[in-house]
Amino acid sequence: MNNILNKILKINKKSKKSEENVKLHSNEFMKHLFPSSEVDFKNFATEIQNYSTIIHHHENMVNSIKSYLKNENIEKTINYIETLSSFYKNFSKFYLHLFSLDKTLMNDLERNISKDTNTLLSVSIWGEDYARKFCLLTIKSIKDDLNEINNTYNVQMVIFVDQPAKKILENNLDFVELKKSNLVKVIIIPNDIFKTEYYSERIAFTRYYVFGLIQNICWRYCAKREINLSLLTPDNFFSRNFFKNLVNKINNKKDLYAVFSNSSLKVQLNNKDKLNDFVSSLSSMSLNELFDFYKNNIHHTNFDFFISEDKKIENNSPQYILNSNEAFFVYSIHAHPYLLSKKYLKKYPNYFTFLPIDESFPLENDNDINFFEKMLELDDGLTIDISSFEDIKKEFISYSEDNIFKHFSKFKNNKLSMWFLKNPLKICHNKNAKLTFNCNNESGSPTQVINPDTTDILLTNFQKLIEKI
Repeated sequence: MNNILNKILKINKKSKKSEENVKLHSNEFMKHLFPSSEVDFKNFATEIQNYSTIIHHHENMVNSIKSYLKNENIEKTINYIETLSSFYKNFSKFYLHLFSLDKTLMNDLERNISKDTNTLLSVSIWGEDYARKFCLLTIKSIKDDLNEINNTYNVQMVIFVDQPAKKILENNLDFVELKKSNLVKVIIIPNDIFKTEYYSERIAFTRYYVFGLIQNICWRYCAKREINLSLLTPDNFFSRNFFKNLVNKINNKKDLYAVFSNSSLKVQLNNKDKLNDFVSSLSSMSLNELFDFYKNNIHHTNFDFFISEDKKIENNSPQYILNSNEAFFVYSIHAHPYLLSKKYLKKYPNYFTFLPIDESFPLENDNDINFFEKMLELDDGLTIDISSFEDIKKEFISYSEDNIFKHFSKFKNNKLSMWFLKNPLKICHNKNAKLTFNCNNESGSPTQVINPDTTDILLTNFQKLIEKI
């Protein structure tokens, strides 16, 4: 496509006879980008081996139609074409709505955020259930942190919400308190985006695109204003001083670009009605007590991440966990950016994406990684993901070094994934190394207790394997 456009530009420069002549030449080449006939396209293709993606896609669809007519019947072919028509209409409508958010929300940030802000904490929530979980877990657990760190650095929390979520927030005492102290701002996400058919039909990933674009809008806003950007998961419980530790770290270490987490530790709650009492009990716990609480209430799906002898593990798992008598090790190829420094954001001020930042992270070169940090010790803080039963069908493979090597080797050319993997979270055991996994079905089958391996051979072998990759 670029070659064609460059050729058009060259023609424009060379053709100085008249503007009309230039237009004729331009039109001649543009008809190959958007040809009105198959002959135009084929003649163009023999001269220049640069196919328009649009036309190539069109030809694939035409071949599909031919195949339907040949192998099925006219009714199924018509149904296929009607489905295509509906799909592309819905597809276009969703992305037009999505990208229209860019200017709207950027202007809202300009109006609402103080110019002397040191760190912007951005979260996006929509829907009543998610808003309730956000109020109960995230706001409750970082409220004191926000107030305390704001005495040293000017921090601002911005919450992007839809109207139903906004109503839930306005009835939450912790939110009202933060709003009165001017620590939190609310920006409304236009409701049109949630009403598109394409969004509803493919919500498993379209919600991440909305989430990702908002993160990216905050990225570019903070890069322009030279503000640190924090992206906390909006439905997790954070240990005391978690956010305060992040802000202190990014301000005191001038060469630090970003602070990442390992995946949060997931616990299971079978009775949703007792969630409030459940969270209240966590608030009074120390870090060691929180870690012990996790070890005694591990979510049934997390069982698949733990490696031990004679055990099957989840295929394509984003993380593997080893438990020894000494410590708890989490190896992960996925990590969420909890804090991005203004120094790093300024390197990519015009970085555009609609993918969540943890899935689409810009790197200038491998040297950037030298200025990244992971929360590797318990003292850095702990994140608890509280979930109920999940009925997820997974593919399992027997644990073996060959299987592990084959899986992780897929990521060996991704420097950031390898950096995540080779820098595991290590939490030393305070007393007991036993792990208790919650019931693995709704009927409440017995919990499973696992002791750490009697030797460290498995751990040593795994560490060597990761280094080999």
